[in-house]
Amino acid sequence: MQPEKNHPVNFENTETAFRDQSNASLRQSYQLFNVMNNRTLVQTCKQLVGLALAIHFPVNGILRKTIYRHFVGGVSITDCSNTIARLAKRNVLSILDYAQEGEESDAAFDATCNEIIRTIEFAHDNPRVPFSVFKITGIARFDLLAKVSEESSLTSEEEAEYRRVETRINAIFRRGYELDVPVMIDAEETWIQPVLDNLVLRMMAQYNGKKAIVQNTYQMYRH
Repeated sequence: MQPEKNHPVNFENTETAFRDQSNASLRQSYQLFNVMNNRTLVQTCKQLVGLALAIHFPVNGILRKTIYRHFVGGVSITDCSNTIARLAKRNVLSILDYAQEGEESDAAFDATCNEIIRTIEFAHDNPRVPFSVFKITGIARFDLLAKVSEESSLTSEEEAEYRRVETRINAIFRRGYELDVPVMIDAEETWIQPVLDNLVLRMMAQYNGKKAIVQNTYQMYRH
């Protein structure tokens, strides 16, 4: 099948927005959002899922067919390929955003950093993925970022930890620069945004001499 020709998108036209969705899929999405609008039910389900995971009850299949099916492209880069191909048929390009947050160990941060680099390498080989994006909270402790943003004094251990964060960020943007793949930083909470902006500006100075490889983003609801 040949991709459709480019044309202006009318965002008020629901036929365009949902053209690749079946009626059954749309009904399932509608039911999912109805459930999510019920706070009591959401909290109850959250507790039940947490309990199920704790006792190793097999709920992953249920989650993948409901929540994941609607909000997540896949659980791995390879798993996202079908979604990327399906969207490309409608001239919709994809962004691989590896969503891994809330970790505390350097080993976990290094693993996330490596996975982000793999998304950049995938984008380089796939014209359907024009750039990459990541959240710095996936490769750094939130509390450390907050402390640096507040310009509070760091302990020697925290200074060393922050240098490791800088090393990870540099490795990510260096790979984007080497492969000519733009990389965006996902904006986050206002109280850690100062350090994020500072890091991005430094990376821009280093890698954006000829092309905008390093790109910042903004939360539109920030005050």
